[in-house]
Parts: sequence; structure tokens; C-alpha cells
Amino acid sequence: SSGINAEYGVHIHCVTGVPKKDDSSKSDPFVTVYYEGKQIMKTSVVSNSANPIFNERVEVLTHDFSGSQLVFKVDDNDIWPNSDDPIGTAQLTLGPETVRMVNKGFKLDNKDSSNTILHASIVFRSVPLV
Repeated sequence: SSGINAEYGVHIHCVTGVPKKDDSSKSDPFVTVYYEGKQIMKTSVVSNSANPIFNERVEVLTHDFSGSQLVFKVDDNDIWPNSDDPIGTAQLTLGPETVRMVNKGFKLDNKDSSNTILHASIVFRSVPLV
């Protein structure tokens, strides 16, 4: 198929306003990133934090990115009973207007409608076809 090869740099900065999920302590959040339904990144877990800082990044090599879905899922890491509690998700459809988003706040959709914001940068670079 035609189109340019492109590289997307996805940088997860931090999440602010994570709701308390455990009775005992604050949440232990981590972020999973999906591109077109495929997991491309999972951050480390930041223990006991309502405002975790991740500063982790991944490069995505893609062919036709326009219209692709990027999904950010934030979960609370639970040791017991061994199921991670969902905190919320944010979704982004990639296109010409998403080629350079620096430290953008994405509000998470979550059940308890708390004001949880994921801060991420998405920077696009075209890669010459070899």
C-alpha cells in the first residue's frame, strides 16, 4: 500500500488526580498503551501515588497512521485478589492534527467521574523509505 513510513514517539509523562482504589492506601497506577488494539507499551508501576510520574516512551513504526486508534489505559496494580482495578481510559484517533502534541492532557473516562488526567506527548516523524 502507498503512504509514507512514519514513526510515532509516544511519551507518557504522568497522571494526575488518580482516585483512591484501595482502602489501605493510594492507588498503584500504571499505564498501558494500545495502537490499533495491540499493546505497544506498559509502564512500570508507581506505588502509592495519586500523581504518578512515569516519563517512559515508546516508538511506533507505522505505515498509514491516519485514522488509527491510540488507547491509553490506566490501571491500579493489585497484588490481591490478583486483578488490576481499571482507573480509566483515554482514546485518540491519529491524524494530521495529532502530529505534534506536546505534554497534552487527556481526561480519562472513568466510572467515578473523577478528574483524572493523563499527560502525554505524541510526536510524529516521517521516516524515509529505504
